[in-house]
Amino acid sequence: MTCAATSAIYVPMRQRLNATNLLLLQTLCLIGGASGCGVLRGDVPATEIAESLPTPAKLVIDLAAMEGPSQRRDWRPELSVLPYAEFDDEDDSVIVHNVRQCRWRSSDDYDVKHNDWKFRWEDVQGVDFIVVPFQDTPMLAHTMLSFDLGDDRHMALSIEARLEAGETYSPIAGVARQFDLMYILGDETDLLGLRADVRRNDIFLYRSKATPQQSAQILRSVLERCNQLVQTPEFYDSLRNSCATNVADHIAPFAPASLATDWRLMLPGHSDKLAYDLKLIDNSKPFEQVRREAFVSLKARQHLGSKDFSRLIRE
Repeated sequence: MTCAATSAIYVPMRQRLNATNLLLLQTLCLIGGASGCGVLRGDVPATEIAESLPTPAKLVIDLAAMEGPSQRRDWRPELSVLPYAEFDDEDDSVIVHNVRQCRWRSSDDYDVKHNDWKFRWEDVQGVDFIVVPFQDTPMLAHTMLSFDLGDDRHMALSIEARLEAGETYSPIAGVARQFDLMYILGDETDLLGLRADVRRNDIFLYRSKATPQQSAQILRSVLERCNQLVQTPEFYDSLRNSCATNVADHIAPFAPASLATDWRLMLPGHSDKLAYDLKLIDNSKPFEQVRREAFVSLKARQHLGSKDFSRLIRE
């Protein structure tokens, strides 16, 4: 992954998109029956989707009456704790608090556990790009990053709508600022195991071309963003403040400027092809072959529970 020098000041995606784009995404949400990065909702009946669409007047009233983003809600257990980082610049190391390590038996039956991870910046070896297409709407997807910390240890990042207890993801609510934004840092057994084994999603894992130094810089920006959200919560927004837009913001310093304006950011099911075209992932072979080799769902199900999970799914 290389970065071409540019004099333009990068504007985060959450500050740049307009009402026309918002209307486009609302339409896509209704077509696909799913949007955003919470629980995938491909099984929502069309009648329920239609009923969830507010009239313009109701939407204005709801938005006007809506309280701001908050850390003080009755959160779902697996989403109740935010990660944050302590930087030790003298030791060139960092401690990441609340790294999630849930173990899932089903979507409603799981053990919640968090640990603190310490590492030095020189331990960071690389970063992988992960795409999880929505089952019934593959043009939409959840996108993630996973950082190689050496010794077969990987810290995955999932950026999601933070759901309250008893709450489910609604297609239109994701574009109406009805959810708070959450960064989840966890081990891959948790974040990939949930999607591969419980939700039965397809998972594509691509090694990026980022150097160890670039990967460490991307990870530092992720951890700084985690600290920012602990101090100042934000609304999740399916268009302006989602998994895809935040991942794009983190890799932007090392990507071509065209990343920020490419239409595939609006349709993240195509984001792996975007990364391929921008030479952010391996492009030495045809994309179809690269994508086949990146498919890890079957390996993730086979090796779930192994202490060598992260290594085995990459073999």
